[in-house]
Amino acid sequence: MANKILKAITDNLIYLILAFLIMGLIAGQYLGADLKSTLKMLVLPVLFLMIYPMMINIKIGEVLNAFKDIKPVALSLFINFIISPIVAIGIANVFFQGNLMYAVGIYLIALLPTSGMTAAWTGLAKGNLNTALVLIAVNLLLSIFILPIYLKFLIAEGVPFDPMELFKQLILIVLLPMIAGDLTRRFILKKWGKERFMQLKPNFSGVSSIGVLMIVFIAMCMKSDKILSDIFASAMTLIPLIVFYGLMLTISILIGKFLLERGKAIALTYSTGMRDLSVAIAIAMLSFPEAVLLIAMGYMIQPPVAAAYMKYLRGEVRNVCEIMHKEIITVNPKISISEASKVMEKHNIGGLLVKKDGGFGIITERDIIKKVISQNKNPDAISVEDVMTTFVITIEHTKDTLDASELFLKHTIRHLPVVKDKEVIGIISIRESPTFNEYY
Repeated sequence: MANKILKAITDNLIYLILAFLIMGLIAGQYLGADLKSTLKMLVLPVLFLMIYPMMINIKIGEVLNAFKDIKPVALSLFINFIISPIVAIGIANVFFQGNLMYAVGIYLIALLPTSGMTAAWTGLAKGNLNTALVLIAVNLLLSIFILPIYLKFLIAEGVPFDPMELFKQLILIVLLPMIAGDLTRRFILKKWGKERFMQLKPNFSGVSSIGVLMIVFIAMCMKSDKILSDIFASAMTLIPLIVFYGLMLTISILIGKFLLERGKAIALTYSTGMRDLSVAIAIAMLSFPEAVLLIAMGYMIQPPVAAAYMKYLRGEVRNVCEIMHKEIITVNPKISISEASKVMEKHNIGGLLVKKDGGFGIITERDIIKKVISQNKNPDAISVEDVMTTFVITIEHTKDTLDASELFLKHTIRHLPVVKDKEVIGIISIRESPTFNEYY
């Protein structure tokens, strides 16, 4: 029951945030100063509830893998800590000339890269999950040191701001939950194993989402009077956020497309186009409370943008049935390699299905070259059953070309029979998989 509730919260987070935002604004009109003070005391415990569960999915040890594949890491740092601040400064100058706290809000969004859902979105879009985990860990840890330095130069002198105090807050809000999350993950894996961890994993985002809703409610409750005094101006904060996310996503996609393989490009886009709104809103609550609204509105934009990009990527991928050879050429296992080669040449194909004892095998050009020609054997004297592969890797008819590409790479094969209800309905070859070269 609890699992279903948490999943429902995660699946409907956008609408729930809007509901809690409205409820917070309404409650703020009726709650007295004492109750608001009590709510303010709950900020730190709620922040921990919001951030800690998502940190369980982040492996601090992934930072050590950064130098094994430095290119996507370097690109992510360039986008997150050079391009993103420049975009934020431009937006602040255009939209927030008269509202310094909203400018601080866009700076916090820009300087806190990746989100708790970065790995999940990367996985759903069939990106490189290992790359995503490395980028999350590296960028999040570096933001602890970079954010105070940037804000020192970006925020006007008239605004009370202590970089060292912000650094301490980041240690408390980011690093400690990250360490606690890492230890928790290790404990669960050691005590109950990977299978149990994978069962629990979806619940972490649900618990974190409850924290997000509570923070949004508290933040809106505390700022209700100011926000409702000019509703139109508050609603207009969506426009600069749309501009920010649109620019960041476009830049990330283009850089990834031209400089990285498809899987890593997807990981890069989600690690740079998405921002850590949870940490941003936490910092705002503690140091810049008037910036909270802008960051909270980010939840209205970020999940739909992430979902739209994922659907776009999936739209590029085709079902295996669309590209498979529906005409299945089969041969008897007793015929010679010479005869099988002539059949391949006649039909201009690189593999043949072999029916045998109610099942099937496969013989390919590579089998013939490796097991017959390279060993100087007589192809007329060798039968197909002596050379064919009997343990055949297959792919279900419901799968797509990315799934096929993964199987080609994993098993170092070039042909995949497509099956439906255990019956072969077609065959796909590596050269006909449009996503193989791009993805890998």
